Amino acid sequence: MEKEFIIFGSKRIRRILYNEEWYFSVVDIIEVLTDSVNSNDYWYRLKIREKESSETELSTFCRQLKLKASDGKEYLTDCANLKGIFRIIQSVPSKKAEPLKRWLAKVGYDRIQEIQNSNIYKIKISHLISSLRIASMIPGDRKVAGCLFSFSEGGNF
Repeated sequence: MEKEFIIFGSKRIRRILYNEEWYFSVVDIIEVLTDSVNSNDYWYRLKIREKESSETELSTFCRQLKLKASDGKEYLTDCANLKGIFRIIQSVPSKKAEPLKRWLAKVGYDRIQEIQNSNIYKIKISHLISSLRIASMIPGDRKVAGCLFSFSEGGNF
């Protein structure tokens, strides 16, 4: 299971993997950027201010996803992917925005690496299975037994 949160500085940011993409809690990001005691209220007022000043609905960059709260229960929470979070960060006047952007870019890069590594692994497994199917058609072929032994022992394939 993927981590339900990550740490930026000393703050926890809740996240969830949704459709092969990380989504982050908007109020957690707001808290990191503003040190607000009530990040829910700040997010609410930020949406209103942005709508009035630029006619942009920040909530259109969000999805309501269930995240675990401090009481241990899961609640629908405004979450955004990296692209949405970057747009929301632009609306928050904060000196902490640039370090957070760099950190989020690293998180995105790490996820791309996870997907690429997973795809390489899937290709290797697929190739192994195809090889086993072809080899299994040859009666008494010792390569199949050797390959199965190597695979079950954690050998390279």
